[in-house]
Amino acid sequence: MKGNSRTASKWNVLIEVLEATSSGVSPPHVLLRESRSGLAIFIADGDVDAAEGDVDAAKGDVDAAEGDVDAADGDVDAADGDVDAAEGDVDAAKGDVDAAEGDVDAADGDVDAADGDVDAAEGDVDAAEGDVDAAEGDVDAAKGDVDAAKGDVDAAKGDVDAADGDVDAADGDVDAADGDVDAADGDVDAADGDVDAADGDVDAADGDVDAADGDVDAADGDVDAADGDVDAADGDVDAADGDVDAADGDVDAADGDVDAADEDVDAADGDVDAADGDVDAADGDVDAADGDVDAADGDVDAADGDVDAADGDVDAADGDVDAADGDVDAADGDVDAADGDVDAADGDVDAADGDVDAAEGDVDATVGDLNAADGGRPH
Repeated sequence: MKGNSRTASKWNVLIEVLEATSSGVSPPHVLLRESRSGLAIFIADGDVDAAEGDVDAAKGDVDAAEGDVDAADGDVDAADGDVDAAEGDVDAAKGDVDAAEGDVDAADGDVDAADGDVDAAEGDVDAAEGDVDAAEGDVDAAKGDVDAAKGDVDAAKGDVDAADGDVDAADGDVDAADGDVDAADGDVDAADGDVDAADGDVDAADGDVDAADGDVDAADGDVDAADGDVDAADGDVDAADGDVDAADGDVDAADGDVDAADEDVDAADGDVDAADGDVDAADGDVDAADGDVDAADGDVDAADGDVDAADGDVDAADGDVDAADGDVDAADGDVDAADGDVDAADGDVDAADGDVDAAEGDVDATVGDLNAADGGRPH
């Protein structure tokens, strides 16, 4: 009876696939086979198409390796296996793509669950030549990688989670504007686009956050690459209500602004570079204690905190250096605001081995010390 029941089950699944298939795939191309996790739907050289229904192999694999997996108005469910359309698209635009124990693979196409979730929590989400789109939901590959290196990773209303891997949209955008971008043990890479988690956090605490030609935006949260670099060299680094943390690396927005206006900008072992813009941590600290703080064409602002580049330079040559309630510390370098003011009115201005230069403005350490003992005469 067990054998008959198993055979009947296989035929039931086959009938369901054929009934749901709008293009009417011929029986020789449709195979039911044992996978590593159970019964699988396998179409050797065509499409798995249930455009107005569901593709369900919840205990096995959905495999259309040279075609498309299409359940545009439903779900693609291989929760204990893999969803594989390596040379096509995985499309569940009105539903979910679920391979929670495996991989979602559309390496030459798109993974589309625009109104739902893309879930490969124990594996990888791979659309290396296309887009990963879960604009109303989450992209979850928490134990693996999210790869849309030639496209976009879009979970604008949710989270992008590859906490143990990488989030890669090197030629596009990483967008979780209402959520978090999390690759805490890896890299967040949108080198030619934007990294956007404007209402959440951008977290690559053991790696790099790279949007070298765009913006890194976590305006209501934190930008965290504590053991790596935060790079938006042609754009802005924005965590206006949070922290910008690259404590062992660099914070680089050389053509834009570094903004953590209510918190801290921390690149304690590297540089803070917004050479054509502003470095703003107005209610916190700007810390590049072993490097430079550079906003040569703008302002360095930590008005309620400290500006610390103790082994380097503080450079806002065309603007102001403002730590009005704290200290300005470049003890082994220079403090340069040649066309503006150096203001640490309630603290100290320290460039003990260098120069303090505010040639066109004021140097104010009214309640503290002004120290350029081994450097040029303060202006």
